[in-house]
Amino acid sequence: MKKDTLKILDSTLSLRAEGWADVRKMLKKVQFICRVHELGWIDVQHKGFTMMVEPDSDIELLAAEFEEWRKNKEGEK
Repeated sequence: MKKDTLKILDSTLSLRAEGWADVRKMLKKVQFICRVHELGWIDVQHKGFTMMVEPDSDIELLAAEFEEWRKNKEGEK
């Protein structure tokens, strides 16, 4: 079982998540960071995919968007 990771390095947010549940969990953590630090948004990047997470973003919608991108990316191989 792999562990979720969320770390901040040199002012850069580094994220790694696998699967639907992990992606949602990771996005919720990013959203929490937005709220705690009163940030307007955080950009999350993964292998060429970028999404903006805001304090009031719909996590289900963002996760579905990521999953669709990943499915299309895997189909290109």
